[in-house]
Amino acid sequence: MDIRDLRLTLRRNWLFAILAFDLCIVIGIAAAFLPQPTYRASTSLSAQPVIAAGGSDPAKLTQFQIPIVITTAESRSIKLQIRETIPSELAPFGVSVTVLAQTSVLTVQAESPSPQAAAYWANMISETIIADETLAATIRIEILDHAVEPNTPISPRPVPIMLAAGVLGLIAAAFAAIFATAPMTCLRSSVLSDVKSPPEPAVNKIVLPWRAPWSTSHCTLEDVDSRSRDPSLWNIVARGTVTPLNQSFACSAVSILSP
Repeated sequence: MDIRDLRLTLRRNWLFAILAFDLCIVIGIAAAFLPQPTYRASTSLSAQPVIAAGGSDPAKLTQFQIPIVITTAESRSIKLQIRETIPSELAPFGVSVTVLAQTSVLTVQAESPSPQAAAYWANMISETIIADETLAATIRIEILDHAVEPNTPISPRPVPIMLAAGVLGLIAAAFAAIFATAPMTCLRSSVLSDVKSPPEPAVNKIVLPWRAPWSTSHCTLEDVDSRSRDPSLWNIVARGTVTPLNQSFACSAVSILSP
């Protein structure tokens, strides 16, 4: 199917194409504006091992301690500890905490429907890790950058979602028009097959044998009702003679349709 065939298909099945496009747009609007927005706040930390005299290699010690710090920050016990001191206006909001490690730099990310709650959780988890005496004995953690309240949510993103919905709508409209062609063709064929064709009219023939101009024989008429004859032809046959003016007409085979 080329572009011309696709254009004709869209024009023929435009209703199905519009319905498919509108459905994709409605789904895109729902996905872009109905979900609750999510905000993310991040705190940057530095982690340095505490090395005693004659201790281990700092790089190996850091690689060993970093997973312990991440597990502690993402644990349920530290979240319950922070919830005991969280302000009442931030308590209803849920939170998701993730810790990313890049060598000796840690990033504590907190996601929440409230920007204030996201920033609060990111800072409080960082401070709780620093205050942990078990971790402080082997690794020294310091805050490099405190979390601030985010201004824009990370999700949903209305512009990319609506662009994707528009593209998907165009594709869905084309497929809907193409797939609707087969049922419509079958329906037209079924309707046309149900319509009975009119019976073919019976044909009565007047056979007028060829006669030379000098012949005086009469034309013959066989089994033809006079009501079905053309008046001019009936006058020629009824008289029984053929004049030179109608010789060519009288010496031909003529078909007359019965009423």
